[in-house]
Amino acid sequence: WFEKHKEVIEGYRMNEESEKCMRIERKDQRYQALKAHIEKKLKLPNEEIMQIWSKAQALALAFHVSLRKEQMCIQLLEKTTERKTKENELIRISDNLISKIEKIRGASS
Repeated sequence: WFEKHKEVIEGYRMNEESEKCMRIERKDQRYQALKAHIEKKLKLPNEEIMQIWSKAQALALAFHVSLRKEQMCIQLLEKTTERKTKENELIRISDNLISKIEKIRGASS
């Protein structure tokens, strides 16, 4: 009788261990499935973020190039203005000299 009960108890214990292993395996499978699902869901937003970031970098580079071009135009205009100002000053000085020479010639005649 004791041996029979011992065998039955051992059978229950083995069944419990087997069920415990199966539960752990099912939970692990569920975990892996959820993990794969979440990774898939996260992959799309990450790709979209990378595309947006890439476009933003390209746009920033284009703005930087455009800004540099405008700065060069401003420098050219400043130099042109400075040159024209000097030319106008020389013309004014020349006109004053010519006017003084003409006055001197007119006064001596």
